[in-house]
Amino acid sequence: MRSNLTFTVTRTRFITAIVLLCCFLMIAHPVAADNIHVTLVITDDRETYLATIIGYGIERYAITKPGFLGEIIPAEVANVTITSRDDPALIVLYTEKRGEYSFKPGNYTISYDAPVIANGISLSFIDAVDITAIFPPGADLSNRMLATMQPMASSMEIMPNYTTIVTWNNVRHMSVRFSDDRQVQLLWLFAQFLIIIAIFMLLPFFFAPKTEKMQIPEKKPTKRRK
Repeated sequence: MRSNLTFTVTRTRFITAIVLLCCFLMIAHPVAADNIHVTLVITDDRETYLATIIGYGIERYAITKPGFLGEIIPAEVANVTITSRDDPALIVLYTEKRGEYSFKPGNYTISYDAPVIANGISLSFIDAVDITAIFPPGADLSNRMLATMQPMASSMEIMPNYTTIVTWNNVRHMSVRFSDDRQVQLLWLFAQFLIIIAIFMLLPFFFAPKTEKMQIPEKKPTKRRK
């Protein structure tokens, strides 16, 4: 006889697995297919990135993000344009529903603008894609205290004009955060503040009066009377 507890635990695990699977599918940004290359160009003010996606044999592309409760919602993008790879002058008509753009199957170039949030960009894909991100001068990826990168890039090259080109090959997720001069200055000021606090805490120890050691005279041996 199956107990109610066993049935409840099994049903709970099954529901949890379904919820996790739905969350994984909902964070896809964008819906990808084979032979897709993504190029991100971060603007000089480091507040916006320009995305260009080259896809072959695709018929839809989703620009979405998970909401507060994990639900799928359209991402904040602007200037979405889809052109044909066979005829670049041809602007393709599409239908959009909750951040998903549908069009006839074919080879396309998709472009849009999106904001850079807190010096970071995070993208997830259903299928593995190749990504190239171009960061302008002032976007530092080498500061290990402020900059992060997941996964590690396949290659990273700093050009003579201090533009940084980062490439990821065959990845389903990319998350990168860069630092700028303002963050470095704030970090330096914070470090100086900690040093000053440490000095003030150690001053009483260095300037405390030294205690004199009291010497106890040795006892003279007493002579026994005969």
